[in-house]
Amino acid sequence: MEDKPLFDHYFHARRYEASECTFTNLYIWQPGYNLEWALIDGFLCLRALWQGQAFVFPPFGPPVGVERVLDQLAEQFAREGRPFFMKAATVDLVQYLESVRPGYYHFRADRDNFDYVYLVKDLIEA
Repeated sequence: MEDKPLFDHYFHARRYEASECTFTNLYIWQPGYNLEWALIDGFLCLRALWQGQAFVFPPFGPPVGVERVLDQLAEQFAREGRPFFMKAATVDLVQYLESVRPGYYHFRADRDNFDYVYLVKDLIEA
């Protein structure tokens, strides 16, 4: 709880359109995800472990330079003998990474983890 202001600072610095970008969501899921965080070169980095799969969330911070932070995270995964894996990359992040390193990363849509929106009418009438 004492880190909430720090998280809020990063989440409010830019527009993020993913449910992972709220302190409440991450706080609730922390035990299941075994979340760890660190500040790396001005980015808030979150690492998780879910069903034996280690991964990172996209680093939160300025829109430029995230590729250098991803390099550092990938190096850490390599030292641990794990494949580097990032979940919840937003469309704008994918576009940016492709613009600075075309073909360097492999992106795959994970439809089972897309955010979803319900119509109030559908919930009332369900």
